[in-house]
This record gives sequence, structure tokens and C-alpha cells, in this order.
Amino acid sequence: HKDVAQYRRKDGSIIALLKKCLYGLKQSPQRWYDTIRAILEGIGMQATTGDKCLFYELKNGKKNYLLLFVDDMLIAFQSDELLKRLSEALEKAFGEITDQVGPVLSFLGITITQTDEEITLDQAGFINKLVGSLKLNKIHKYSNPAASDFSVYKEMYLRPQTEANPELLTQMRRLTMSVMYSALRTRRDVLFLA
Repeated sequence: HKDVAQYRRKDGSIIALLKKCLYGLKQSPQRWYDTIRAILEGIGMQATTGDKCLFYELKNGKKNYLLLFVDDMLIAFQSDELLKRLSEALEKAFGEITDQVGPVLSFLGITITQTDEEITLDQAGFINKLVGSLKLNKIHKYSNPAASDFSVYKEMYLRPQTEANPELLTQMRRLTMSVMYSALRTRRDVLFLA
């Protein structure tokens, strides 16, 4: 390309200064955290000592919490003024931002539903997406799995792994990892904040 030819070295390589962090570089997560932390601290928030991704501001009797997970934020602010400052700071730094507002929110695969009586958390959307990705014709539902006809002594479960259908084996591994991910996904700080 003509524009970069002037920067080409004798051996053909080009040295450039990155103006923005790139995904995949080892430094990217730390650079991103430093950038977003500076913005949050700039509007008066500070990270908790227990979790550097949970920010708060306690001012004029109002409690304001922000939970950060990479570029997703779960916000529980009592101060409308702080929310306005946050929105302005994020738009100034990054341009257009998107948000969810209302009694039902989705955060990291967790659906948070708020009513006057309670706040509930579930992963139904994540699990339905998982089930849909498996393209199963039939899903057995058991009200009491212990009372089902399942037995680890069936011949199909006793065969060596080397005799397994590779497609089914891959599907089972994928399902197992997804279920484990789902089970481990509910972070204590999300529960605490909600």
C-alpha cells in the first residue's frame, strides 16, 4: 500500500504505534480495565477492596453500585445525577452506548426480574439457548430424576469411550461443559448486588 510504504524499513517490516488496544494482546485486558477504571474514578466511584470490578459511591445518603464484567455493567444507582455523569463520560470516551432499563434485565446470561415484592435471578434464557444449540428432537423431562428409568448399568454406559459415536461424544462434551459453565456462572457479587 502506498500510504505505508514511507514507513517500511529496509528489511520490509513496519513498526507502528498502536493508538487503541486490540483484543488478543496480552496487555489488552489490563489496558481496558485501567481505561474504564479511570472513567469510573473520574465520576467519583471507587473499587471495593474485595472485588476490583465492583465500584461504588456512597454520597448524600445515596448508595450507588456498578458491577463491571469486561465491557458489561450492572448498575444499581440511587443517584440520577451520578447515572447522568456516567452516561456522559462513557459517551464522551466511546461514542454511542447501549443500555437496558426496566424490571427485566439480562446480565452475563442471568435474567434479573424485579417486582415490588422480590428480585429473582435465573438462567432460563441461557439454558434455552443451550438446548436450542443442541438441535435435539426430544428432551425428556423428569419431575424427579431419581425416580426415572435411568441406570448407569445400562450397556450403552458401560462401553469403552473408544467405541463411542464421535459425534455423540463431541455433543456430550459440549453439553457437559455448557452445563458446568451455567452452574458456575452465577457470581457471588452479582447475587450480592442484586
